[in-house]
Amino acid sequence: MKKKAVIISILVILVLCVGFIFSNSMKNGAESTSQSGAVKKIVDNALEFLNINVDISEQGIRTLGHVVEFFALSLVLTVAALILFPFNFENPFTKKLIIYFLPIIISTLIAFIDEFIQLFSPGRECDIMDVLVDFSGAALANLITMGIVFIICAVKHKKSKD
Repeated sequence: MKKKAVIISILVILVLCVGFIFSNSMKNGAESTSQSGAVKKIVDNALEFLNINVDISEQGIRTLGHVVEFFALSLVLTVAALILFPFNFENPFTKKLIIYFLPIIISTLIAFIDEFIQLFSPGRECDIMDVLVDFSGAALANLITMGIVFIICAVKHKKSKD
């Protein structure tokens, strides 16, 4: 029962992540620019408060937004894969290993759909570079998560042998 509740929770989080990504794509150019400008002001204020003298462009904010959105999506997908198919340190290079790379593939497919949606949003365009940035965020989340899992499993494996 507990595993079922976790899976349902993950599905809800996934729907929210994808919904957030697609809702941003459906905004017209003016709304998107306004949202990026508002986020830029928040980031600028935070950097000023921290006494960090860095000027991040609006395009930089947009790129960072793509990375963060798809990092979060891939993180949730990777955790779901790990819950459904626990990592086996005794035999890590099984056929099941490909399952842990599915979150990157799924996230990239969602990135393509995301850019396709923008074709129908006034003042927006489809940009393959955005897909590459999205892929980078997804891959980063997946690699960090799997790296942590591998380290934890290696430590547990070593302790069990001692």
